[in-house]
Amino acid sequence: MEDDRVLGLLTLHNIKKVDRERWTTTRVEEVMISRHELKTVEPGDDLALVFERMAVEDINQFPVMEDGNLLGMVARNNVLAFLRTRAELGL
Repeated sequence: MEDDRVLGLLTLHNIKKVDRERWTTTRVEEVMISRHELKTVEPGDDLALVFERMAVEDINQFPVMEDGNLLGMVARNNVLAFLRTRAELGL
């Protein structure tokens, strides 16, 4: 983030691409997914379709954006935990 603008997203997958010896000299901006390449969802998007997109596009998390503003993140593991909890409750 810079002020209120999203600049990009750094994931564990991005970090793993950098040799450990270079961690202290590598800048975040060198390995992050830039805002222009970032795949996002909107707050009104259907969760089932977002989850399907995660599987199809092999993405573990999406920033939730509205009018260029970051509202939050939706992550695959959180969706799975939610579905698991609902199943355990019989919902």
